[in-house]
Amino acid sequence: MEAALYGLSGRTTLGPTVLTIGRAPDNQLVINDSQVSGHHAEIRPEGQGYCILDLGSTNHTFINEYQLISNTARSLNHGDRIRFGKNVVYTYEADGVIQLTQTARVDPTVHSYPTELYNPPAVLSNQVQGREHLPLSQPQKQGKQQGQANHQHSRSKKPGTTNVQVRVARISAISAIVIAVITAILAPVIIGRFTNGGPTSTLSPIPSIPRLHNSYTGFRTVVRTSLDPGHYTSTIPITFSSIIEDDQGQIQSANMVLANARYICQGSVNTSRNLVLSCTKVVDKYFHVLVNGHGSQDSSQLSGTLSDSDPQYPSFYQDSTWSAQG
Repeated sequence: MEAALYGLSGRTTLGPTVLTIGRAPDNQLVINDSQVSGHHAEIRPEGQGYCILDLGSTNHTFINEYQLISNTARSLNHGDRIRFGKNVVYTYEADGVIQLTQTARVDPTVHSYPTELYNPPAVLSNQVQGREHLPLSQPQKQGKQQGQANHQHSRSKKPGTTNVQVRVARISAISAIVIAVITAILAPVIIGRFTNGGPTSTLSPIPSIPRLHNSYTGFRTVVRTSLDPGHYTSTIPITFSSIIEDDQGQIQSANMVLANARYICQGSVNTSRNLVLSCTKVVDKYFHVLVNGHGSQDSSQLSGTLSDSDPQYPSFYQDSTWSAQG
């Protein structure tokens, strides 16, 4: 069988050996185009015909505008349109042997051009295939006529509407039930809204809890009766300042001064106005004081206790209480 490629460079005859195609000068078919790789593809003999193989080219090889999978052979058929890269197109023609069209082994997810550009080869006539056109026999005619009659009968049948009507009825019933349930739930609310003060009346808003003030001033008092030689009382000033509280009740930062010692504090205050602060001494970061307190409803007053987290001074703040005014 004689086969050849036809393109801008003319006719390239295919022989019994591999035809290498690419931009490099050592190829048998040299294509001087920037979109063609140095060693782009190969056409190899295959049985009574030929196959083409893309060698992992940058801009790919296409058969009838379908991209070939790299390093996967695809049989060529008479009239196939081969595109190398984006611009160079050749046509494969085979003389003497008629090849049956095979399904291209291509990547179905990649299409470089619209499929409308693909023009498949014309269907071969019976004479080209070597067979004369024979008239249908009487049984064949009867079978063909019976098939046409069945086709016309199936087209003339109208689809039934019974299932559609049943679906519509079911949907209507379900919709009615849903509307009834929603009405039963919302009716008391709507009636109560209009009977208790009219449509413009609204529920009383929940009173918001005031945030802590920016600063508080007070005293810490220690009263001890168990120490020898007897009753002991100590009072020193305590102040809180630069208190920053967010919407979740987290105390981002606060300053505490106890006597002359300064502390940096962080903690939280909950909706019951219970305050917890962990304070670190400025001059000694290993000295910590735990502040427990409670605020008034208007956050104007704070009071509570102190405890020392340092194991060297387990009773330093024993029996101590504090209170401060904002």
